[in-house]
Amino acid sequence: MATAAHRLSLCWVTDTTGTEHAVTGTDMADTIADRLGEYRGICGIRFHPASLAACPTSRCQRCTNVLRIHRTETLGRHCAA
Repeated sequence: MATAAHRLSLCWVTDTTGTEHAVTGTDMADTIADRLGEYRGICGIRFHPASLAACPTSRCQRCTNVLRIHRTETLGRHCAA
């Protein structure tokens, strides 16, 4: 079982082009607190969200790759312990 330090809290947020980006829970909270409305995906891109009613058309490949690497590293550390 992964420890809390290895867990990554994420929310997928759709940008105005229809692409979903993974946003960490911390960045989501910071954005809401700052009231700027600009999110930062784990891929590094900063974007404004689409309407909550907007359907995503694709998922950010860079965000997906970052998550894949994170999961691989987390599993590697877990198996090595």
